[in-house]
Amino acid sequence: MDVLHVFSDDETLIKTTSARIRDSIIAVKSSKSSGVQSEALREAITSVLRNRIDGASVTLSDITKALEMEYEERGRKPDELTSTLNELTQFSLFNPEYSPAEFFSKSWLIQLPQDGSAEMRRLIMNLTLDALDRWINSQPDSPTDERGVRYLRHLTMLDEAHVILSTRLPALANLVRMSRSKGGSIMLVSQSPDDFEFNQDGYLDNMGLTLAFSTQAKPGPTKRIFGNNSPLTSLQIGEAFCRIRTEAKTKKIICWENRDFIEAKLNK
Repeated sequence: MDVLHVFSDDETLIKTTSARIRDSIIAVKSSKSSGVQSEALREAITSVLRNRIDGASVTLSDITKALEMEYEERGRKPDELTSTLNELTQFSLFNPEYSPAEFFSKSWLIQLPQDGSAEMRRLIMNLTLDALDRWINSQPDSPTDERGVRYLRHLTMLDEAHVILSTRLPALANLVRMSRSKGGSIMLVSQSPDDFEFNQDGYLDNMGLTLAFSTQAKPGPTKRIFGNNSPLTSLQIGEAFCRIRTEAKTKKIICWENRDFIEAKLNK
């Protein structure tokens, strides 16, 4: 996918897109970048996007080279930011074969390389989600049927969601809060409810449907959602508590029945 795609040559759009891409790149590092680094990277990205020839695609390597030139003009020496970009652009992480609209019109299973660095995995997630956010939230509202059910335009599932939650990427917050009117749906899967509770973007408050299986995690987040009478430690294999935001009560549902349980029922 062309994750650096710009939907038009409008100067305002180029500047806002540059800032979004800058945030996605900077967020791959756990340490905070300085204001000078952030500004230099934004200027480098803006220059690359503005000077595209006939709307041609640009790459991370183009941004890396532009950042080096920006540093030279400012009299800055290479630092951790330039080192990180140089390291990441050693690999062909994205092939700009599809525009975001073309890419997200298909079904994909994206598996992040476990032998790669944490920065590489974060960059793939950040730029992909940012491209999704910029694409889907630029679409007109998704139509509804006679019952008021909105047409689903795109579904994204993120396993091990704590990895992306830790980056605090604005794109994910935008997708959770704003994409439903555009026909977007986000499914976040994690082993601990605390991953959502202590995130400042308030993901728990924006979830239309919450499903939880048995866990020994602290009851704080789950108690707030499911109530005091729904302890997750009481759930058996295949059982889950389900809460729909528009409904007042928590439901216990059976998602699957294990073989021993089925055999016991048959033997009766």
